Amino acid sequence: MAILSPPLPHEAPAKLANRYRTHLQTAVSNSAAPYGYTLTVWTSGAIITHAQGIPTGLEAVLFLGGAVAGFAAVGTGAHGSVSGLLHPPRSPRVRLWGGFHLPSVGLAIAGAAVVSALVQSSLAWPLVGFVITAIYLSVIAAQFTIADSTRQASGEDDEGERPDAGSAPGSGEVPGTADRPGTTDGG
Repeated sequence: MAILSPPLPHEAPAKLANRYRTHLQTAVSNSAAPYGYTLTVWTSGAIITHAQGIPTGLEAVLFLGGAVAGFAAVGTGAHGSVSGLLHPPRSPRVRLWGGFHLPSVGLAIAGAAVVSALVQSSLAWPLVGFVITAIYLSVIAAQFTIADSTRQASGEDDEGERPDAGSAPGSGEVPGTADRPGTTDGG
């Protein structure tokens, strides 16, 4: 049985490839922060499971509670109140390299390892959840801030363009992601 695909629009191959690349850039940018947090939770869960054994149902809920508390604490600190958590301000443009996760995930994993080594009880589960979330969010924000500062130092305006030139393809700036924290577009 043959798989039928919809016909491609009648566009020049170069134009179609450029549109694909733009959508690919947007997909990567929109996935940056969630992808990093997924890496953080999975690897940290592996560390604490190795140290504590397979969690009971209650310990899994404690891990979840710790992660939610960490998110609420960092979010409240960032927004000044709990009510501002779900209404983020307009995000600045961030170069794509700001979404590389080695510092943020690496430090969160280190935090999980430290808590797992120091706390030998069920209390480790919510503590790891809290610590990894707080570390990941705080460090990824620092990475985005550094990336944004680099952009500003290069003379780009708030739209990611230099006053005398347009954005060049491959610049790491991604259009269409202005309302998503941690993306490369903010304008």
